[in-house]
Amino acid sequence: MKTILRSKRFLTGLFSLAVLFVTAPVQTKAQVKVVGGADVVSAYVWRGVYQSGASIQPSLGLEWGGLSVGAWGSTTLGSSDFKELDVTVGYSIAGLTAAVTDYYWSGQGASFYDHYLRTHLIEGTLSYEFGPRLPFYISWSTFFAGDMDKEANGDRQYSSYFEVGYGFALKGVDFRASVGGAPWDSPAWLIPSGDKRGFQISAISLKASKDIRITKNYSASVFLRAIASPATDDANFIVGISF
Repeated sequence: MKTILRSKRFLTGLFSLAVLFVTAPVQTKAQVKVVGGADVVSAYVWRGVYQSGASIQPSLGLEWGGLSVGAWGSTTLGSSDFKELDVTVGYSIAGLTAAVTDYYWSGQGASFYDHYLRTHLIEGTLSYEFGPRLPFYISWSTFFAGDMDKEANGDRQYSSYFEVGYGFALKGVDFRASVGGAPWDSPAWLIPSGDKRGFQISAISLKASKDIRITKNYSASVFLRAIASPATDDANFIVGISF
């Protein structure tokens, strides 16, 4: 969001932190950049799992060289039932990105500060983009803190998610095809349909997006995304706009 050995699972999160703090001092002359925006989507589907209906999803962050710190949220339009706030710290160099994300999606009225790990999950992610000549990317994410990743007996599950994808352009439209899922039981983010256990494909996705110029210096992006989820026996077709 379980490698064979629990020690290896834990190292996924530690490695993300190590890359971040060891490499960050290299960028000494970079300029700080403020980035932000918002998406409006017809439905919020994450890793192939339906989360909520039509939503607005703002983001705000700072970038300094390869280092980034940002916040992302999602609130259901016309309802206060679903609320999510994620904070991510990451570092990127030569196509490789390491990040740690604090997820809060326990819902409106749930404690945000008290009993912190009851309502938050913390995940480490490693991803790699091969570049424009070979526009593939791969990513691996593992939760390593938070009570929602534990069994009833207290054992941590190290819920994980992998994804591979490919980007291409056709007739002026940008496409991204991807496949992702859980390498083993991952209760922190995936509850499969029926009695399915272990390895699951949760998201087979094709996204098409196109920039539309609004003014001379500003444009918005309209996108369509079809997502099939064998793990949850579900499928969704989403339309959205990014400002």
